[in-house]
Amino acid sequence: FNKETKKYAGEERKRGAVSDFISAIYTNDFPEFSLISGDICGAEYITLLDSDTVPAPDSVARLIGVLEHPITAPVIDCTGSVVESGYGIAVPSLGVLLSDANKTRFTAIKSENAGSEPYSDSVFSIGNDLFGEGIFCGKGVVRIKEFYELVAKAFPKGKILSHDIPEGNILRTAYISDAVFYDDIPDDIVSFTERGCRWIRGDIQNTLFLKKSYVNGKRQRVANEMGLWGKYLIFNNAVSAFYFPSIFFLVLSDLQETGFFSQQHYS
Repeated sequence: FNKETKKYAGEERKRGAVSDFISAIYTNDFPEFSLISGDICGAEYITLLDSDTVPAPDSVARLIGVLEHPITAPVIDCTGSVVESGYGIAVPSLGVLLSDANKTRFTAIKSENAGSEPYSDSVFSIGNDLFGEGIFCGKGVVRIKEFYELVAKAFPKGKILSHDIPEGNILRTAYISDAVFYDDIPDDIVSFTERGCRWIRGDIQNTLFLKKSYVNGKRQRVANEMGLWGKYLIFNNAVSAFYFPSIFFLVLSDLQETGFFSQQHYS
């Protein structure tokens, strides 16, 4: 039970739930889960989705196919803390279902070309094309073994609200443009802004991974072995948090320069 949100949820929202579930699968120990049917012990991959995410047909198979290829097999560095080559995560491009785009005027504006055929659009990732790494946004296919060994105990508890980019940095992320997941858009600007504020708080918290070392989940100070591309993503997201405040103060400054707040304006 989360005392702050007054709801029953995984520890640290999604991150804790995913971490606990992957640990249960890998160790075949389910103290916090009820296994109703089936046998998931020994599974190699897990698909991470939000409740409003819909994978396109065959998209999950495409992502697993990429991770199954020998050339993408993850190689852990000598410190045993990050993947130095290969990939532990494969992520799709994200789209919006046409039915979701037409819910409100706001979603119609934000969704742009919703429902379009992905092959007709130029889809690329600068990071993936130039540096061989994509951006993990919490949706995709993850290797269970590498996640358990490198990520499950890597972060301090109660400190990470936005976990996606640090996880993607540790496991290395492959962006697969011809696999598509459809994601929902907030119905109005209020819920859109609330989501953005939550992301901003998480981005600011992640700046602790810009340091040379940090305290992990075992309360041990360890060297930060994340690559330069991953640290740039964290830094860029933190700087982007000041975008909207900057626009607000720029508008105020412009109004001041034009005399909008002067005495003559109200005379």
